[in-house]
Amino acid sequence: MTQFSRNALSNTLAISAVMIGAAITSIASAETRSESMAGAGIANGNYYQAGYLNPALMTGKTNRDRFGVVLPSLTFEINDESQLVDSIDLFQERFNRLTRLIAQNADSNTIAAARADTVAAFTDIDGVASLRGSAYATFAMPGKSFATGLYIKSTPEIFTVADINSADIAILETASDTAALENFLSRGIIVGNVVTDFGVAMAREFVFREQALSIGIAPKLQRIDNFAYVASMLTFDDDDFDRADYQETTTALNFDVGITLTGEQFSFALVGRNLIKQDTSVTSNYQQGGELVSLTADYEYAPHVIAGIGFNTKRLAISIDADLTKQNYLAMSSAGQRAVLGVTKTAYTQFLRAGAEYRIGNALQLRAGFRHDLESTYADAISAGVGLSPFGRVHIQLGAIYTAERNFGGSAQLAFTF
Repeated sequence: MTQFSRNALSNTLAISAVMIGAAITSIASAETRSESMAGAGIANGNYYQAGYLNPALMTGKTNRDRFGVVLPSLTFEINDESQLVDSIDLFQERFNRLTRLIAQNADSNTIAAARADTVAAFTDIDGVASLRGSAYATFAMPGKSFATGLYIKSTPEIFTVADINSADIAILETASDTAALENFLSRGIIVGNVVTDFGVAMAREFVFREQALSIGIAPKLQRIDNFAYVASMLTFDDDDFDRADYQETTTALNFDVGITLTGEQFSFALVGRNLIKQDTSVTSNYQQGGELVSLTADYEYAPHVIAGIGFNTKRLAISIDADLTKQNYLAMSSAGQRAVLGVTKTAYTQFLRAGAEYRIGNALQLRAGFRHDLESTYADAISAGVGLSPFGRVHIQLGAIYTAERNFGGSAQLAFTF
């Protein structure tokens, strides 16, 4: 098994072209604590979240912390409402049986029953599923005059598209020999990316009129792995998608910036992520109807600007974040969406996130959140989580996010502060 093979891909996203305009139901995960609050927190997150959320958070030093370590923070969101990959496996199993029966010249009743079973399995290939996640680790040294931290962040997004051609039903119903069965046009497509950042978050605080202004920057080395695997529905194998034949790797320099203004109870933040635009592509060659065909998936990683507001008391923290820039769906360019999803109108995402944390003493934190896509590409989600901080030095964060049945996510983080 490959890293994102059967176990992961049984929960990957299946999107037919006709569904791209409808609400889809998962979105990339956040860092664990913010995941429990629906991804919000750029204005009042912890300093050890700075590499993920906002480099200006590095100045959020507490009276007792000299440094903090996150090792690791893991999140995932899956959507497998229609069990797409299982449906493809069942179709292939029944198709292979039909092929054997035709090749063996089995009796007509047996072949007719096999045809009906195969057509039924073929028409059941439908639905939406997804796998997205994140892994994050950091060593952070907070401070006011100068704060810095090293971090690594990786965010996989893997998708499967079932591109169904209804003309294939006639082939299944009428083919009299195995050669006719091989003229299938339906195909399976796996596209996606893994973006990995190796960065340094740095920040400094300036005070004027009893307001603290923190300015942060996070230069980073960025590795982008793009996937595009295309195969006939007859030979589609989700174990193959991350082979070198279907993968393109790009390495680039990029950076994030953040500004946070903090008052007695309110804080305001503005963050720009991936401010150097990256354009990548990957091409896959495959057999379709006896011909060699190529599919190119173009990706566009554009700058992402987010604004946030935070409210803090001794016990309560409330965070609201809003995307100021739209992002291309699946980070695919307009041309990439047309080529892979078969759509004419580019799909975007633009999120509004809100979350709250209530602290019970110094050892327990309760969290909840809500997420809404202003572009209506994704369905709304709710989240919840708990934080345990024994001795104030060990921090265990657990979270969950929910959209619908078989559409959910989870997160876990272990952090230490000294």
